[in-house]
Amino acid sequence: MPAVKKLEHHRAERGAAPGEGLLDRVVAHSGHYSDVRRAAITCLLVASAAVLADVRDLRSVPTAPIHDPLYIDPASVKRSGAQVSFRYILDVPVAYEAPTTSRRWKSNEMDAVIDCDRRTFSIGNVLAHSGPQGTGRVVGRYSSTLEERKPATIVPGGTFDYLARYLCPAKR
Repeated sequence: MPAVKKLEHHRAERGAAPGEGLLDRVVAHSGHYSDVRRAAITCLLVASAAVLADVRDLRSVPTAPIHDPLYIDPASVKRSGAQVSFRYILDVPVAYEAPTTSRRWKSNEMDAVIDCDRRTFSIGNVLAHSGPQGTGRVVGRYSSTLEERKPATIVPGGTFDYLARYLCPAKR
């Protein structure tokens, strides 16, 4: 069946007038209904693959119950002697819009280095995301200065203490 006949049959089935929709205009321009359908399906598959490729395999870092959710991107972990460089994500609560709304989260994604022997850390680049676990759109970026990149001591019970417990090998 020629493409134009298929289109007329399709219109008749749904009771549509000729030239009613975008698909009708595209088919009228190209003359090939099956090509348009194939192109639409291909676009949907590509879009779906792009969304799925954005999903990362984050690992939850054990913390105290009062600590905000903390994650490591295991693909980013690199070891060199006592130093571990990695990317981590800290979810932070968004202020309540009203007392009855449920808790929402946004997140900060940071590059960091921990020296397991010296118990120090430093932070590099920071990305702020509109959603939890590094999702949503990027709403801010920050690159730390050389002064800010100087190693700082890990404070017991703080975020980097949990990260060090998770990433550094246990001392024997």
